[in-house]
Formats: sequence, C-alpha cells, structure tokens
Amino acid sequence: MHHYPRVSMVIHLLAYICAIINLNKKTMKKIILLLLLSVGLNAQNKFQADAAGASEFRGLINSSDAYFLSVDFSTVAEFKSGAGEYVNFYPAELKNLNTNAVTKGLKVMMKIDVPIKLPDGKTAQNFLFRSILLDASDVKAFIAFLEKNVASKVGKADKKDPKMDETTIKFKEVIFSYTSQAGRERVTMYARDYGVTGRDNGEAFIEFWTESQVDKLPVLLSVLKKII
Repeated sequence: MHHYPRVSMVIHLLAYICAIINLNKKTMKKIILLLLLSVGLNAQNKFQADAAGASEFRGLINSSDAYFLSVDFSTVAEFKSGAGEYVNFYPAELKNLNTNAVTKGLKVMMKIDVPIKLPDGKTAQNFLFRSILLDASDVKAFIAFLEKNVASKVGKADKKDPKMDETTIKFKEVIFSYTSQAGRERVTMYARDYGVTGRDNGEAFIEFWTESQVDKLPVLLSVLKKII
C-alpha cells in the first residue's frame, strides 16, 4: 500500500484556495479528482516499471488505455554486424490520449540472431525483432557517459597494448559496453527480451556486438542529443 502525505497536504491547500476564490463544490471536486488521477497514474507507471525491471517509458505504454507513439525514423544511429543483425536508435515521443501528457525518450529497434539447434545437431539462424526503451533521464546519463568515458578513446586503441579496457553503463533495459584491446575496438549491447508484444518480464537478455561500426558512436551521440 502506497501513502502520499504530500498529496493530502496539497489537496487541503487546494480546497482552501478554492474556498477563497469562491469556487463551487462541484468544480472543486473535479479539480481534486483530476489531481488524484494524475498522481495515481504516475505512481502506477513507476510501480509497473520497477516491478518488471523496465523503463518508465515502457510502464507508460503498458498502463495506458490510449496513447500515441511517435518515432522519428528520419533521425537514426544504425549499427550492423556481419551476421545480418542491426541495432537502430531513434528519438521517440509518447502522448497519453487520456491525459495529454507527453513523454520523450529513446526507442531502440533490434534484429538479433539467436541460433536454434536443429534435430540433426546443426544450428540455423533465428532472427528476433525486438525493441527497448530508454527514459529521458537515461538518455541524459547516456550522453554524459559517452562524452566523458568513450568519445576520447574511439579510434585510439594501441595495437601494442595487450591489456583489455572495458567501459560499461547499465540501464534498466540495456547494458552498453565499449572495449578495446591490442588495437581492436568493440561495442556490445545486452538488451532485455520483452518478447514480441513488449510485455514479457524481460528476464532473458539478447546480445549484439560489432567491431566494424564503432566509428558510428559520434552519430549515436548526436541522435541522443536531439531528444534532450
């Protein structure tokens, strides 16, 4: 059970203000009801996201009866692997059609090969199409992480240095790593698998990595900055 003492104080204050400006009881009740509805929805979104180990952005989508999701496909940072996989980053905006509340974030669309074993013992490609979501606060943290810890390293890996360096940041829905060793650089992403509908529990992870596309990190940074 969640308790909101501050909300109670706000309601009492609102009632006092309404009394001063002579609002009738019917209008006052409508205002208070809207306030309670807004607080309840926000608490529900946060609780659902935390319980599922997902972003608040996903919590908003899963808890909204009617919403409009806008994804800017003209702005993209795309990473590909030699196995036919890809990970694309797009700015996204969600509008709750009941409350008109607008939330900005990042939508990441992925095509990942998770091989399956055939009856004859051989393996075959099995592509999964999944998407993950990052909140605006995650996007800010991602920008700071890339600028402070990664940008200055890209393209400067020492071929004579056998030591492996790994720089990682973790979000609720994805883990992002940049590694370098002996002149080689790699970007790796571990994303939670929420299934085809995006409503599964996300306990399993799927992996994407590339060494040939590391130089696209500046493009990713520019896409992230268009969200904030």
